[in-house]
Amino acid sequence: MKNYYRIMLGRGSIYAEEAHEGNYIGAGWFPDIDLTNKLPDNWREFNRKYIPVYLEQNSDNLQKSY
Repeated sequence: MKNYYRIMLGRGSIYAEEAHEGNYIGAGWFPDIDLTNKLPDNWREFNRKYIPVYLEQNSDNLQKSY
């Protein structure tokens, strides 16, 4: 069984046509990193590499627990 996820590209999907024509999607998690050819079959490899990057880039937005 396949899973499908809806990607909203801007409010009301205003960027959907541009993304479709350009063969990309926008997710916003890593705006400064091109993930082309960086998505391994094993999601754990991706997480191992990019979770620290995400946490560093979003440290101000994360809730701190004491």
